[in-house]
Amino acid sequence: MNDPMPILLVEDFGVIRKAQVKVLSTLGYRDIIEARDGREALGVLESRADIRLIISDWNMPNMNGLALLERVRAHETYKDVPFIIATAQAEMSQASKARDAGVSAFITKPFGVQDLRSAIETVMAAAPRSSHKTQIRVAHIQITDHLALGVLDHLIRTGEVNPQGFELDIRCMPGWNPVQKALAAGEVDAAFVLAPMGMDFFAGGVDVRLVLFAHRNGSICVRSAEGASGLSLHDYLKGKVFFLPHILSVHHMLADLFLREIGLKLGPVGATGADVFYEVVEPIQMSTYLADTPDARGFIVAEPLGTKAIHEGAAKPMFLSGELWENHPCCVVLLQNRFIEAHEEAAAEFVELLVNAGRFIGRNPEASARIALDFLDPDRSLGLNEALLESVLTEPKGVAMGDMYPVIGDLDKIQRYMTSEMGVGVMIDLERFVDLRFARAAIGEPPAGRRPSAIRDSAAIVAGMINRRMTAPADEAPARAYTVTEDDASIRFEISSEMQLVDRVAADARRFLTKLGFETFSEFKLVLRELLINAIEHGNRNQSDRIATCAVTLLPGGDGAVFKIEVADEGEGFDHRGLDMTIPEDARQVRHRGYAIINAFSRKIEFNEPGNRVAAYVKLERETRFDVTEDGDWTVIRPTGDITAAVADKFRALLDRRVEKGRTRFRFDLARVQDIDSVGLSSFLLLHKILSDRDPKLELDNVGDDLRRFFRMIRLDRSYTIRSPRKGNG
Repeated sequence: MNDPMPILLVEDFGVIRKAQVKVLSTLGYRDIIEARDGREALGVLESRADIRLIISDWNMPNMNGLALLERVRAHETYKDVPFIIATAQAEMSQASKARDAGVSAFITKPFGVQDLRSAIETVMAAAPRSSHKTQIRVAHIQITDHLALGVLDHLIRTGEVNPQGFELDIRCMPGWNPVQKALAAGEVDAAFVLAPMGMDFFAGGVDVRLVLFAHRNGSICVRSAEGASGLSLHDYLKGKVFFLPHILSVHHMLADLFLREIGLKLGPVGATGADVFYEVVEPIQMSTYLADTPDARGFIVAEPLGTKAIHEGAAKPMFLSGELWENHPCCVVLLQNRFIEAHEEAAAEFVELLVNAGRFIGRNPEASARIALDFLDPDRSLGLNEALLESVLTEPKGVAMGDMYPVIGDLDKIQRYMTSEMGVGVMIDLERFVDLRFARAAIGEPPAGRRPSAIRDSAAIVAGMINRRMTAPADEAPARAYTVTEDDASIRFEISSEMQLVDRVAADARRFLTKLGFETFSEFKLVLRELLINAIEHGNRNQSDRIATCAVTLLPGGDGAVFKIEVADEGEGFDHRGLDMTIPEDARQVRHRGYAIINAFSRKIEFNEPGNRVAAYVKLERETRFDVTEDGDWTVIRPTGDITAAVADKFRALLDRRVEKGRTRFRFDLARVQDIDSVGLSSFLLLHKILSDRDPKLELDNVGDDLRRFFRMIRLDRSYTIRSPRKGNG
């Protein structure tokens, strides 16, 4: 079971609360909101209108369970919500007070899985049925094409959106085949799938309807970073292997279009007459397969997986899918027709909220990148980061979710090309397959400002690639357009004076900061962007042949983590001595706010004498990151800094996810940890307690002398193997 029912758990003792969360997780509940006392619980209730069950301790500071129960029963929204009080035997004598106040059930501490299951089933069966909503089970995979679903789930969880007619139950799956099986078997009510795959479902008798485009654009074609020197693109690819995410995909269609222009025919491995042989590989495995397959030359895949391979040096870009077919559909949202017929209002609300989530992504790429990290890589096994995701979401020809209205003509282009030119799939009646009712209600028809999709002349895309000598990266792009160099403490850029490159610098700078362990970026980015905009617009006068340079340096020592951002242009400079750096009083004044913003978020600003070089100093707070790898049966976790109360919730959530996957062997590399407070320590103690009946293996490596003495003092060495730093680890 994977029940999305929101549960409020109120318990003042942290270790017990975490143990109770584990019991609830074992029962399949995943939306558990924690509070430490009744007063904190009331705050949760004010922000979450969707709580369906409250489980509260009796004795707590600030406000006990009985007082909380009385307040809940007096609240119009929550007066009928089932309320279970967890008691020790000592409180049973006061049970009559709780009964008079309207308690739904008691459960005696400590309680186990069966005790809690019985109590929940009893109180939920007796709860007013009007509080129940329709559950929508939705399948997706780990690609940005499906981010509207992740954003909607996030907005529901945080209480910013409160669906009136449905509860969302999302099912992340490792690849397209599990999605296909779940949808065909009726195990899910909806799914984000490839458009040609959806059409094939319909042709095969699966009673589904397309209700929305999940996105437009959003994929990338890359080639291997190795073995290209001295070859034309034609010769490099001929006779080699190319990876596709699915035969029934727009990726297959675009790869076919592209390779035909180069003079190559794409076909399955072993096909007579084929020049390039495709293999179908799960998207998250493509980069690994590219590295491990000697004859592999490239792949086309949804983001962020292609850009991640490029950033890691495993691949080089060939083209964005939006360059070859501008504003093309790729993934679509399918609903089971039986669900639509039984729950039409819930289906309409689901589509409307997905549309709103897509618009949110377009307006808030930075916030969406943070949401995407947890949605696409919850246990950090893919190695994604916010900087990479934000660069994908802000790419002008990249994934777009502002217009999710289904266009039948676009789907017809896909089926006609694939059936007539590629011999793949079958023609279907698109008017019956596409249900436009909900999109019309949510978006209107036609959507204002719609940009039509257009398949470009593929010759224009590949003209610069045919017979191009693929040697060093510097030979593949215009000199001095965009170069990056970095070391352990600095990153330096040289860019031509083009405004679209500012976002690229910001994304690469954020990647650099993330590598150093910094996760707060907003103020830094504001300063960086304004400095670059000023250099390009005012210093270099938007002349693209002029260069702007930018250097970001982490300063040694000093007060905290201070970065120097230094930007220079090739202009004549200006008189900076009388520069007014205050925010204009007139709210209608549009310009002359750049240096006011820089000044507001910098510790100090320095100019050179001419005024064409400026340095701003920005302080950032470092937040501990937890890098996770798998080494056989072992889960290896490497914190990048101290484990304290500030990061304890994130650390515990990471451990919970691993335990839920059945992992029982954990090795913690503490080489970069100097301090662990009592809250951080409780995470280690709770992990041992949860795994105590599963024969766990727990190790702490590279433990410094101070931490080692601390661990021994609190007897952690009885449950963990503790090792000092090995020689060479510093």
